[in-house]
This record gives sequence, C-alpha cells and structure tokens, in this order.
Amino acid sequence: MDQDHFQSVGPMTLWSFTDLADPRLEIWHRIHTVEANRANPPGRFREQMTGIYNPAGWGAYFCNGTLFAKRAVVIAGASYPDFGLPISKCFTNPEFLELETLGPKLVTAIRRRNYALGKLGTLQECAFGRG
Repeated sequence: MDQDHFQSVGPMTLWSFTDLADPRLEIWHRIHTVEANRANPPGRFREQMTGIYNPAGWGAYFCNGTLFAKRAVVIAGASYPDFGLPISKCFTNPEFLELETLGPKLVTAIRRRNYALGKLGTLQECAFGRG
C-alpha cells in the first residue's frame, strides 16, 4: 500500500445514541447504509444516527423501488457543522428516515434588501448579497 492510503480522508460522526453494532447500520468500502421502517429496532436505541464526510456532495435513500438522491455543492476548505459534514448525515427511528444536508458556517452582512419568507437563493447569493 502506498503512503497516500495512510492519510485520513474525512470524519465519520457518531452521536451518543449511535450504536455501531446495530444491524440497521452497515459500513462498506465506499458507502454506508442505514435501514429504516422497523417497528421494533434491534439495537439498544430506537434512534440511529451517523454521518460521513462526502466530498462528492451527494446522499441517497432507496424506498419501495424509488431512489431519492440529494446533491449539494461542497466548498473545499469551508467550515461545516458536526465536525465538517456537508451532506450524508442520516437519522432514523421507526417512524421516518432523514437525510440531512448542511451548509457551511458563514458570517453574513446585514443587507438593506429584505427577502420574502421562503425565497431560496444560491450559496453565492446568500454569501455575497447578489440576487
């Protein structure tokens, strides 16, 4: 193995209720899976949550023959919450599964222009006030 493979490539986050022995959680070479929709979860907790750093900026879940994919722009060198996770944070309990996307931590200036509640813009618009 070459020396590059001995370098860390990103964090995997755990919460106080994350149980790596829970069979709903599987960690593979390039992917990790979290199973949902179990009425009686087999792990120590009803809830399960984990996250990985994914520089490709995507996450997905598969349910009843449908794949839901989520993408986000990952800004290299930006500071993200939860130990640097821009996407691929997953929470599940018997009721639902959540695939969470986080944006970078930004300090924004107060602008004179007000936006209507619910108007979404690009990261550049939010960071630099364009739009």
